[in-house]
Amino acid sequence: MFYSNLFNGYIFVSLLVYNLGNFVCCRPNIQETNELSPGEGCMYQNKTYPLGESFDVECDKKCKCGLDGVVYCEQRCPLFTVYDSSIALGRCLEIRNPLDECCVLNVCGSNRSMSGQTGFECVYSEWSPWTACTAPCGKDAFKLRTRTLLNANSMSLADMAKCNDRLETVKCSLLPCKMGTGAGKKKT
Repeated sequence: MFYSNLFNGYIFVSLLVYNLGNFVCCRPNIQETNELSPGEGCMYQNKTYPLGESFDVECDKKCKCGLDGVVYCEQRCPLFTVYDSSIALGRCLEIRNPLDECCVLNVCGSNRSMSGQTGFECVYSEWSPWTACTAPCGKDAFKLRTRTLLNANSMSLADMAKCNDRLETVKCSLLPCKMGTGAGKKKT
């Protein structure tokens, strides 16, 4: 069974493996819990966690101390695969997940561009929302949006400088300013 999800505009498809996405319930045993009273929290691997707190167990699991005093865990990093031959053909790029340093992502989206003949690819995030116009009126007002270079950690500074499609500006279509109210105009 395949499951697809959307992350920053990229489509990932996960191959669901039996019990991979299911929570695994771990009741603290008596020796490890030091017999915590109900409502005090959870003990897991000799550490105490408040009720409702989420925590990571190294790079293996994401866990949460349930309100019932039971620790619930799931695999921290999903296993991503693509249902076509994109990875086999080298059309995807494996990058560190910007939201979790323990996990990697296979990026097969359209936010990729080759930087000339250099042999590396610039992988971008989705564009940010447009900013407000820089002035309330006038012909010189503009707005901008940005995006992040996602694979910067795997590139040299010289290659990063060639990935320059990270800022976009457009002029705002605004009415002319009344005398003395425009940006940069002196009041008389």
